[in-house]
Amino acid sequence: MNLFSDCSKEGIHTISLVYLEEIDQEYRIETVDAEYVEDGYRLISIPFFAKHLALGDVISVETEDGIHYFEDIIAKSGHSVIRLVFWNRDIIESTIQLMQDYGSRAFRYQESELVAFDIAPSVQYKTIKAFLDDGARSRSWDYEEACLGWK
Repeated sequence: MNLFSDCSKEGIHTISLVYLEEIDQEYRIETVDAEYVEDGYRLISIPFFAKHLALGDVISVETEDGIHYFEDIIAKSGHSVIRLVFWNRDIIESTIQLMQDYGSRAFRYQESELVAFDIAPSVQYKTIKAFLDDGARSRSWDYEEACLGWK
């Protein structure tokens, strides 16, 4: 299946997200997977770098030369995305397990120190936030609230 040239409404589609990299102020492109729904495209994967989008969000796209580019958010899912960068690789797996015990889903960026977590609207974020703050204070990781679904 060629994900970049399929303009039909069936199957999985790759959506290109153009975002500004804060470190070097350069524009980058990240791709996420989505499925066509009546109103647009529902994200079925989460972005690792682009902000303000989460799993289940419905978006509109502009298609140019067979490539779908993110255009706008049609409906927010209420999901949140939290990204952690670990300073200690030895605690990555145990932290992932604990975050999953809290009700989140982990997505590791290749084999790097970057892990993104999907947090469903039904999960109590207060407990997770306290855990994240404790880890940041102890310099185990740094984290970013890339998308808070209730905002």
